[in-house]
Amino acid sequence: MFGNRISKAYVSRRDLLRSTFPYGHQFLLDLEERSAPVVWLSTGKNAHVYWEDGFLLQIRFVGIGEANTGIRLSPGHTGNLVEGTENRCGLLFPEEIDELIQQHDGYLYRWASRVDDGSFELRHPAPGKFFRDLQARIERVPVRERAERLAATLAEEFKDEEPAQAAPSTAAPSLTTPPASGERPAIARPRASVRVKALRPSDTNRLLTFEHLVDAYFDWARADDEERKAELAHRLAAMESLFLCRLPRPGQMRGPKSSDRAQVIALAWRCVDLENSLRSPFVKPPRSPKTSMITELWEDHSLALGTPIEALRRSCRETFMSSLLCLFPGVEETIVAEVDVESAMS
Repeated sequence: MFGNRISKAYVSRRDLLRSTFPYGHQFLLDLEERSAPVVWLSTGKNAHVYWEDGFLLQIRFVGIGEANTGIRLSPGHTGNLVEGTENRCGLLFPEEIDELIQQHDGYLYRWASRVDDGSFELRHPAPGKFFRDLQARIERVPVRERAERLAATLAEEFKDEEPAQAAPSTAAPSLTTPPASGERPAIARPRASVRVKALRPSDTNRLLTFEHLVDAYFDWARADDEERKAELAHRLAAMESLFLCRLPRPGQMRGPKSSDRAQVIALAWRCVDLENSLRSPFVKPPRSPKTSMITELWEDHSLALGTPIEALRRSCRETFMSSLLCLFPGVEETIVAEVDVESAMS
C-alpha cells in the first residue's frame, strides 16, 4: 500500500542537482533506493516523504539549473496527502532538523538557513554526512512516536480491566445445585497481564553503505576525547568486519613502507589528517554595518577563499574513498544493517 510513487518530472528535476549539488542529489537517491522499507516517496514536481502512514516533510527544489542550487525541507504539503495517511511533520519540524543543522555547523558555514514559513533551505556545500544523519532521523524519529501511540492505545484499552482474582472460599461446595451432566464447574482464573514489546531504533533496520564506512574512519580520526575515540574505534572495527576490509591505523602498517600498498594507506590517512585540519576563516557572517572594514573584507574574500576550502575538503574525502577502493575492490557494493553493526559490537 505504501510504496514509492516516482514521477518523470521529479526525476528530471532531481537529476539536475547531480553536478551543482552532488550530496543533495545523493540524498534524494538514497531516500528512494536505500532507505528503510517504512520510508517512501510520493512525487509530482516535488517530493512528499512518508513514514508508513505518516507524512513527514516535503522536499522542494530551489534555483534549479543555477550555480547555487538547493533544496527546501518544508513541513507543508502541496495538494492532498495520500489516502490513508496523516500529517506528522511535527516529529521533525522544527526541533529535530534545527538541532541536526547546528550539530553540523550549517548556520555557521552558511549552507543552511531558516525560512519564515518554518522551512529549511540547504545548499552546496552541505556535507554528505549531514544528509546521511538526516536520513537516519527520518527513519528513526517516527519509531519513538509510534511506540508511544501504541502504548497509549493499549493503556486506554486495558485501563478498566483488572485481572480477575479467584476469591478464597471457606464454605463447603453446594450439593443442592450440582453442575449439569457433562459440564465442569467454572473456575475464576487470573487474566495474564498484557505486555507490549518496546520498539527500538534498530527495528527500522537502517541500511549502511560504503559512505557510512568512510564516515566512521573520519569520525574516529577526528575524535579528541579518549573515551569517545575508544567508542568510535569499537564501532569502526565492527563495521570493518561486516564490510570485509580493514585499513591499518597510522603506525600499525607492517612490512616495507615503500611497497605500493603501504603508500596507498599512507596517502589515505594523509587525506584524513588534511581534511580534519581545514577550517575556513569565513564561517560566521559579521553583524557590523555594511560600511565597516570587516564587512568589506568578507564581501571581497569569503567566496574566493571559503569555496576552495570546501572543495579541498571534498577532494580529500574522495581521494580517501578511492584509496579504499584500490585496496578493497568491490567494497562499495556492500550494504549492511545497523542492527548487524550493533550485534558485532556486543
